[in-house]
Amino acid sequence: MAFYTYAEYFATRFEEEFGYNDIVVEEFRRRYGQDPRQEPFDRAAWQRLRAEYVTAFLRELSGRLHAAGRQLGVALDPQDTHCPAPWPCAARDLAPAGRLYLDWETWVRERIVDEIMVYCNGPQDRALADLPSLAVVCQ
Repeated sequence: MAFYTYAEYFATRFEEEFGYNDIVVEEFRRRYGQDPRQEPFDRAAWQRLRAEYVTAFLRELSGRLHAAGRQLGVALDPQDTHCPAPWPCAARDLAPAGRLYLDWETWVRERIVDEIMVYCNGPQDRALADLPSLAVVCQ
């Protein structure tokens, strides 16, 4: 199964327009003592926390796929491998899926993913240098 991290959505005006669900806000408040809905907050910590939910989802999805004899591949941004892939038809300066720190190192270490897919919207050289030797580049 190929899991694409980009969104084919042009109505997004701001990268952090979404992701302020109660459960995430409460966890952020518990960890950092800040309410991202009402006060300035650490954006990098917010991106990492939100991405933890992506990792949890991929962990569950992968477990079910592997139990059925299937594999999981995830697409990343070729120019910043810790970010969601940009939609090939969109401008690179806006991430419609939002800014998240995608922890592919954990995915590889825990064997959550079987393939890292890197393609579209720019040179792949940086991604090839960043990713482990087991990564597969799909073109």
